[in-house]
Amino acid sequence: MHLPGHTAYQLAVYVPEEKVIFTADNITYKVPVYLQHAEPFAWIESLKKLAQLDAEVIVPATGKSAPRLTSGNDCPRPGMD
Repeated sequence: MHLPGHTAYQLAVYVPEEKVIFTADNITYKVPVYLQHAEPFAWIESLKKLAQLDAEVIVPATGKSAPRLTSGNDCPRPGMD
């Protein structure tokens, strides 16, 4: 699916049988985000679409695979592993 944000050409692949989303660089895990070519408003909309999918694992292009986060309190913070 086309989900612009990190760049205008970002894609995500959702495998519903496995409850896995391959998000490209729209989501990173414990890695800084590169914003030079970002489209912030489109990125927000794309993240909303990703949040609606029934996934248990998120696989970003950069960083480790991560369990689905359920709230902002679950988000990793710098210096906290």
